Amino acid sequence: IIPFMVWAALRFKLRIITTSIAIVATVSVIGTVAEHGPFFNDQLNDSLITASAFITIISVTSLALQAVLSERRKTEDELRIAQEQLKILVKEGVTKFRQSEDLFSKIFRASPTGIAINSIERGKFVDVNQSFLSMLGFKREEVIGKSSYELNIVSREQRERNMAEINMKGSIKNRELILRKKTGDELDVL
Repeated sequence: IIPFMVWAALRFKLRIITTSIAIVATVSVIGTVAEHGPFFNDQLNDSLITASAFITIISVTSLALQAVLSERRKTEDELRIAQEQLKILVKEGVTKFRQSEDLFSKIFRASPTGIAINSIERGKFVDVNQSFLSMLGFKREEVIGKSSYELNIVSREQRERNMAEINMKGSIKNRELILRKKTGDELDVL
C-alpha cells in the first residue's frame, strides 16, 4: 500500500490523494473490525491502534510528499513566468541599446568636430570619425589600433599629463592640446 500511496502522491493532485487515503483508511478499519487483515490481533483496541498508526503514517507521508511536490510545481511555474518576463525585458533592453548605439554612431560619424575613441588601458585608437582623419591627414587604417604617441600626434609628456588627468578626474574637458598632423604641422585644439 505504501508504494501505491507514494506513487499516487507523485502522480496525482491533492483531491485524489485524500480520496485514496480515505479509501485505505476505510478498508483498514473495516478489515480490522471484521477480524481480518494485517492489523488484526487478539485485542480489538490494539488492532485499531495499529491500523490507526498505519493510516497516520500513510496520510502524513502522502500529504507531505504532495505538499512538497505542489510547492515545487508552483515554484517551477513562477520561474517559468519570470523567465518569460526576463526574456521580454532583455529583448526590449537589447532593442533600446541598439537604437542608442545607432544614434550614437550617426552623431559620431556626422559630427564636424574631430572625435576619437581610445582604450584607456592601452591608449590605442578604437574608432575615429572622418573629421578627425581629415583634420590630421591620416587614413582610418593608419590610426585604428595605434596610440597617439605611436603616430606622433602627441608628445610623451602631453600623453602622460592627459593620462594623469583622466585617472584623477575620469575625463579631459576644455583643455587646449597641441596635436601633430601626419605632415608634422602642429594644430591647436580644445
